[in-house]
Amino acid sequence: MNIFKPIKINHHVYQIRVIGCRITLIINDNCICLVDIGYPGSYRFIKNGIKALGLSISDINSIVLTHYHPDHIGDIKSVLEDVTPQIFAHKDEIPFIAGLVPAVKASNNQAIQLLYKKTKSYLTMPDLMNRISPVTEGDVIPFPYRINTVHLPGHTKGSIGLFLPDNRTVIVGDSLTHKFGRQLGFASSLYSDDMKLVKQSALKLSDLDIDKIVFSHYPPITKNAKAKIKTLVTNDKERT
Repeated sequence: MNIFKPIKINHHVYQIRVIGCRITLIINDNCICLVDIGYPGSYRFIKNGIKALGLSISDINSIVLTHYHPDHIGDIKSVLEDVTPQIFAHKDEIPFIAGLVPAVKASNNQAIQLLYKKTKSYLTMPDLMNRISPVTEGDVIPFPYRINTVHLPGHTKGSIGLFLPDNRTVIVGDSLTHKFGRQLGFASSLYSDDMKLVKQSALKLSDLDIDKIVFSHYPPITKNAKAKIKTLVTNDKERT
């Protein structure tokens, strides 16, 4: 089995396993919106996956970065050596993505601090401050298929998801987990900035008309997503 073969979610959404995460492709009219990038070394898997779908790297016309953690942005330099897409991220994430923040103060442990320090050593790209377009709640990504931005603070201050209303799919980055492909949960407390906001963001997601949830580190939920996330937030309220 080729674990790097593209994973079909539906006709417009695919995922590719790269180094450190799963990146997502939104495809329509031979245009690609690339969601996240993975650690350095991931670009070769992205290229191979896109080729396997009968498309080309030159078809990437937009990139959305869900948040600044290095497993999501680490190989952006390699991608931008080949293509010049529009890039989108929440305004609060852009200085971190560009590597211009001296250090990250992680609320729960030192893992993110150390990862950011390591990433910053090879990823500092001040020009990204001007190349990345800021987006926030409700903004529409320019693409020939409707993509709505959902602000999901908690995992990081500027974490975002993407809602595709036409096929009832939401891409959540690390704002939710789906351990072993069976257990839907909140973002990891180990790597998240603010668990209260994490839960508020999950509540926001539960109000969307969704059938599928696409994650960055776990298999997708491909049916009954709204009911499952409603159960998650309801059970949490009952416990508290």
